Amino acid sequence: MEFSIQTLKRIVENGSPLHERLNGKFDRSQASLLSKANTKRLDTWSKLVAQNSSELLQKRWQWDRVNAPDLFSVLENPQWKQEIPLPIWSQVLSQAVDLAQNLNLAGLKEAASDFLVAEAPFPFEELLLPFILVGSVDDAGQPWAS
Repeated sequence: MEFSIQTLKRIVENGSPLHERLNGKFDRSQASLLSKANTKRLDTWSKLVAQNSSELLQKRWQWDRVNAPDLFSVLENPQWKQEIPLPIWSQVLSQAVDLAQNLNLAGLKEAASDFLVAEAPFPFEELLLPFILVGSVDDAGQPWAS
């Protein structure tokens, strides 16, 4: 069972880093005050990008064409714009989770027998295998999981 569009949208909204949230694909109209957790995130970010200098931080915000309300809205309540398609990675995630749910470990390993070496397993291969299979293509150039 693949994720619904609404579930994928929430995953994208909550999983996107700050630079993605500021790239125009998120609705910035919902400015709000920051929670304590996001105030702490912003403080940490300002230490990293502006060495704790409010002047440098303001310059950085100007350079990124962002202001405090915009930043607060994407930190506190990110909303993916409805008219913009979700990123490709969200579909890959959905397909990989679907594949992992529908095949047992033996089935996954059998499907990947061309490139897995049983005598020398990779760390976390069981976890990553569905993603590798979704991303791989067969001899005809078709995605494996389609």
